[in-house]
Amino acid sequence: MKFKLRTLLLISLFGVSAVFSILIFSVVQGSLEDNLLKRTKDQLNSINILKKRLVEQVLYDRQNEIANILEYQQSRKSNEADLVDALSSIPDVQMIGLISCRDCGVGFSAKTISDSSFYNYRFRFDSITVNVYLDYFSLSDILKERTGLGTTGESYLVGPDFTMLTESIFFPDSLPQLIDCRTQGALEAFDGLEGIKIYPDYRGVPIIGVYRLVSFYGLEMAILTEIDLKEAMDPIQQVRSKMIILLVCILVLSLLGSAAAADLLVRPAQQLKSKIDQLTTGELPEITARYDFIEEFAAIMTSLNRLIRALKSAVAFANHIGKGQMSASYEMLGEKDELGQAILSMRDQLVILDRQKRLLERQSKKSLIEGQENERERIARDLHDGLGAMLTTMKLKVSQGMDEPLKSEFAALLNEAIQEARNISRNLMPSVLMDYGMYEALAQLCHATQNNTGITVKFTYDKSTESTKLDRVQQVYVFRIIQELINNAIKHSGCTMINISVTEFDDQINLYLKDNGKGFDVKNLSHSAGIGFKNINERTELLNGKIFIESGDQGTKVEIDIPLE
Repeated sequence: MKFKLRTLLLISLFGVSAVFSILIFSVVQGSLEDNLLKRTKDQLNSINILKKRLVEQVLYDRQNEIANILEYQQSRKSNEADLVDALSSIPDVQMIGLISCRDCGVGFSAKTISDSSFYNYRFRFDSITVNVYLDYFSLSDILKERTGLGTTGESYLVGPDFTMLTESIFFPDSLPQLIDCRTQGALEAFDGLEGIKIYPDYRGVPIIGVYRLVSFYGLEMAILTEIDLKEAMDPIQQVRSKMIILLVCILVLSLLGSAAAADLLVRPAQQLKSKIDQLTTGELPEITARYDFIEEFAAIMTSLNRLIRALKSAVAFANHIGKGQMSASYEMLGEKDELGQAILSMRDQLVILDRQKRLLERQSKKSLIEGQENERERIARDLHDGLGAMLTTMKLKVSQGMDEPLKSEFAALLNEAIQEARNISRNLMPSVLMDYGMYEALAQLCHATQNNTGITVKFTYDKSTESTKLDRVQQVYVFRIIQELINNAIKHSGCTMINISVTEFDDQINLYLKDNGKGFDVKNLSHSAGIGFKNINERTELLNGKIFIESGDQGTKVEIDIPLE
């Protein structure tokens, strides 16, 4: 079933807001009623417990007063008249009865008297039984205190015959004994139960009542504390009236707002035209929410959104490819997605070209470096075998055919030229590297550096196997890397000590160099104009290694990990 957009929006918006508002109203009102009812019950229960304790205290005090007078009069061996006079002075005492008996024993009991406003205390001594009849005045005074009970709240006592023992605030002119209190609270109290419930009181009016039993040496009374349910819930009724007015206002505003929103949203045709215009100019518009229940635009909006989504996906995929992120994913719309097929084909071709480019660059660098090393080796050999031999021959001939002063001076110059030729030859390609390997070459390099510069150079070499796994080319690369690191430290750091270690494991070789120089900003290393780091980086890349550099006020630390394949 299809609907007009304005009607659909008006019904939906107003319906949702109305249901939500009514639901909130119901939940809030229910919560307020529950909280108020719980608070009222807690207050009534506290008052009932307090009243019970006060009633029990009065009963106990009267018992102690009578017992003390009896003991005192007995110790003085007073006559019955004196005993009656003494007992009559106790509050609430209305009548006294003395009955002679044999072997009465000693004991105490109490009970209520049906259809009477008195309760009885019975004391038994050696030869006399004392019956003291007390009224409920003191107990009634306690229960008349109605703090926290409002206008309809009261506490009262009920006897076992379910007649009221204390005064009622609702029937002040009636005798309590004439008021029948056979209510749910009184019945359950005499059954030994106590609780808080809503039930009709002796007037038949719904109340919230708390009840429990007072038991004192056989004297049993139910004490009840009650308040009219209407008065207890009256604050909620007042709040409910205000909330109903507020709810009506909210619903009216919701209706007006829903109508305004519907008028604003009945413009999908304009949006559709705007987006099509953007597509015709090459701009990708934002995806629009679909109107599935609108007959006129549901199908068009669905197709348009799908087209926009596909174009955005293609643009995003093309941007990833342009940034070299060849692993980016692209989800084709279907088997006939020609644009997607073309983009994926272009990505595959670019991956192949990029792989070939990196391979050519690597091979070019490797060939260039190997050519440099071969040329160095050739020049070093020529210097050593050609120029070095010639200088040595000249030195021998000079020593044979010159005067002694001139011979010494010329011999010193020849010695210096021979040593310089040897230094150049060793720097180009140390013969010890070719003859004895990388370790001896590095040790000789560190020793010569320390002798020539005065900088302390400490070198350690550790390997887990007897022979190195590095081939000749790899050894030359490692030697050149460390040689370049030493030159950089000497030229730029101003250090006085260099620590170098080479550790060869089963699967990798670790190069470590640390100096105590002034350090530099590692972030600017890639922008440096020198070729030293470039040479280090190129050789490390050819060895598939990784470089880690830390530099600061305490010096520079360089660590290179090279895998062994």
